[in-house]
Amino acid sequence: MRFKLQMAFCLVALSVFYPVSDSPADKQPTKEGSHLYITPATGRLDETDLAVTGYQFVSRTRAGLLHDDYTYTITVTNSAEALRNVIAQATSTSPNTEILVDAVPIGDMDADSSVYSTETFVFRHHRQFLFDPDSIVWTFRADPVTGNTPPVADAGPDQTVASSAVVTLDGSGSSDVDGDPITYIWDFLLVPPTSSAALDDPAAVMPTFTADLPGDYILQLVVNDGEDDSAPDMVTISTFNTPPVADAGLDQTAPVSATVLLSGAGSSDANNDPLTYAWSLITVPGGSTAALSSTNTVDTSFVIDVAGTYVAELIVNDGFEDSTPDTVTITTENTAPVADAGPDQTVTVGETVGLDGSASFDVDDDPLNYSWSLITSPPTSTATITSPGAPVTNFIADVDGTYVVQLIVNDGAVDSAPDTALI
Repeated sequence: MRFKLQMAFCLVALSVFYPVSDSPADKQPTKEGSHLYITPATGRLDETDLAVTGYQFVSRTRAGLLHDDYTYTITVTNSAEALRNVIAQATSTSPNTEILVDAVPIGDMDADSSVYSTETFVFRHHRQFLFDPDSIVWTFRADPVTGNTPPVADAGPDQTVASSAVVTLDGSGSSDVDGDPITYIWDFLLVPPTSSAALDDPAAVMPTFTADLPGDYILQLVVNDGEDDSAPDMVTISTFNTPPVADAGLDQTAPVSATVLLSGAGSSDANNDPLTYAWSLITVPGGSTAALSSTNTVDTSFVIDVAGTYVAELIVNDGFEDSTPDTVTITTENTAPVADAGPDQTVTVGETVGLDGSASFDVDDDPLNYSWSLITSPPTSTATITSPGAPVTNFIADVDGTYVVQLIVNDGAVDSAPDTALI
């Protein structure tokens, strides 16, 4: 499904720029530079149209002697039925305006709704020419809502590498809850200026490229289960510091009066910088006076004094920046089990591949049911899993290539999150 709407930018002489403001008296140059004053297009829209109805300025940077790079987020309005996997695509009809990052993933949209994008689009403009108000055109891609559950793309963790290093991307954590086979499409969203970086195989589970210049490389992964595209997932490869990753541990179930032990030992930093820890209890049941034994150590604990749900948050810092918070939920009710599809393997063609999910577990010690799926296999393969409901099973790798198996376990009440293994 595709929609198209041309957006108008206010015409501004590029010798003087002013920031967006509700009051003309507030239009003063900013410290980081100024930006184009942008307004959304107006007029009647078809009831089936998607539209960009707002812009939010992020940054303006110089790009050489004659150009500026402008970064904005957008607001998209859907005036028709609900849609999945909405992507807004910007193009320029002016030789003086170049779109650098053109695709803005919006995700799923309800009927008659508006969504503020978390991703940005970037364009470069020649300062010696007036900005053409008709030069930016938006088109849209979206999927209708169906009975199928779209797959989930996982582009892997952000990485920091040395300039000229070969980077291996990893999409093997992508999954499909319906157990459908999935295909992969990787694409660059941003590379350093003059970089010639290219993927060796954009359809591979684990493609590679060479980070030929210092700077940031942003890539997008979309997977498809034969019916629907996933929402895009992004990964950043940088020669600069990568934020650390907090890991507050697995969710737990414990009775009242029990001492709950929390561990942040799974937290990590791609640059191997030493970490500091900051714990907090952000949710406790009414009437609880529970408190952490320590807030700045790797491990901590507290006592459950009232029945209900407790949520602890962990933030780690690598000496440069904080991680995104990670939370762990402790409840006196059932906790979802954890699937473990076993380690990645390398085998020869014709070999029987053993799959072992017996490391899956449930913190409540409930018995588990197993569901194996072969979600990726080479195009000509006819491989099937022998006993998809058994904890230990196998299949024959009949064709040379990459296989991804997925395991979901159920404790009689809820499913685990999918876990995958790369063969």
